[in-house]
Amino acid sequence: MKSYTVWGIDGVPPDDDTYVVTADVTVRPGVTLTILPGTTVRFNPAVGLWVDGTLLAAGLPGAQIQFLANGTILPLPWRAIQFNATAMGSITWSIFDRPEVAVIADGSSPTIGNNTVRTAFIFGFYLAGSSSVIVSAARRIAA
Repeated sequence: MKSYTVWGIDGVPPDDDTYVVTADVTVRPGVTLTILPGTTVRFNPAVGLWVDGTLLAAGLPGAQIQFLANGTILPLPWRAIQFNATAMGSITWSIFDRPEVAVIADGSSPTIGNNTVRTAFIFGFYLAGSSSVIVSAARRIAA
């Protein structure tokens, strides 16, 4: 992403509450991606969201942001949302289903709170060189 972007219904066309990520997306330094409450983001297998700028993903109770695998025949995971060293931002009140890792903070310290990980293939959250604190996270493993 090269400029400020909003995903979700904000009253400015194009308005959609579902986004399908078919190839890796990078939020560049100096750029902000805002994901609004109630938005669904679906990832193809082995695809992720890499943050070098700012990600603001703030769901609400009853209007969580959903990060899901795109409806594929094989239950292959999507990669992760990764905050790199230059990244800032937050992910709150979100639901993650079938990532390899839901959120990675690598040398950055995003705010992470009130999230649910249904099934993660490796980790729910992975913090490396980060002072982030996971607040009120739940992990449910599907049977």
